[in-house]
Amino acid sequence: MLVLTGVLAMAGSAQATGSRDLRNQANVTISGALADDRCGYSVAGAGDVNGDGRADLIVGTDIANNARPGSGSSWIVSSRFLPAIAYKETLLVSQGQPFSALPKTLKATGPRTVTAAPALPAGLDLDPTTGVISGIPTTPGISSHRITLTDSLGITSTGVTIGVVNAVGPTGPTGIGTTGDTGPSGPSGMTGPSGPTGPSGPSGPTGPLGPTGATGPTGSSGQNSHPAEGAKVTCKAKAEKAKRKVTCKVKLTKPVNANLVWKLVRNGKAARKGKTRAKAGKATIRIPRAGKLKKGSYTLKITGRASGVKIRLK
Repeated sequence: MLVLTGVLAMAGSAQATGSRDLRNQANVTISGALADDRCGYSVAGAGDVNGDGRADLIVGTDIANNARPGSGSSWIVSSRFLPAIAYKETLLVSQGQPFSALPKTLKATGPRTVTAAPALPAGLDLDPTTGVISGIPTTPGISSHRITLTDSLGITSTGVTIGVVNAVGPTGPTGIGTTGDTGPSGPSGMTGPSGPTGPSGPSGPTGPLGPTGATGPTGSSGQNSHPAEGAKVTCKAKAEKAKRKVTCKVKLTKPVNANLVWKLVRNGKAARKGKTRAKAGKATIRIPRAGKLKKGSYTLKITGRASGVKIRLK
């Protein structure tokens, strides 16, 4: 949904306060509330303000009069309407056994269709409405698929790997027979004279080779660790000319490029959040508007890193 939040006047209507649904208002014109408001004088990208993973837009006017002459106004336009679908990255299935897996995430508006490419392994089916993968697989192997969800507002897709393994049962116990009774020893005969040594007999034929044992099942692929796992983070808070600055240095365990999603939390609530790009395994997180944060203890949490970093603001 596209939402415009703030104080504005739509073309041909009175001044409005609150939110506007722009998705259902095609070709909407946004005008200033009063003459010479200069609405739209400034338009720029606002970054991901609402944390939905998509960039938002800010629209401003420099001299809007909100009971304070020339105070100016700005509005944030954000989108959160696309469908969403996700599965566990790897699904491990036993050959010849019933299987069923629900999507761990499924969000859609109105009629929806779920499809897979390429087709799922033989014996497995994809429900086109619920996204459930189920059936009895017949052929061992590992395959990757793209699952696509389409609804009345848009389209999105996700990847899933399916491993079908041949489950081998345990070996049964070895049978043990009873030993028969030993017969009585006969009387020893007289030792005869030694005869001449006979010629060596021919070599017997080589016996046939035994059958080749069966190949064991292929193991499933392991999951890749998150780039921020085990990262070293050092944070400093200092004041320069009555302005507070909070900077955190991040060093990943590998020299890779990655997007780091972070948030600054106090009392269980996010005070600031954002996304920072790591290059060659290094990144610098600068907390925006640090001077407006209240004094006290905060925790910087980075997605993929097990623990947060404590920061004390004085």
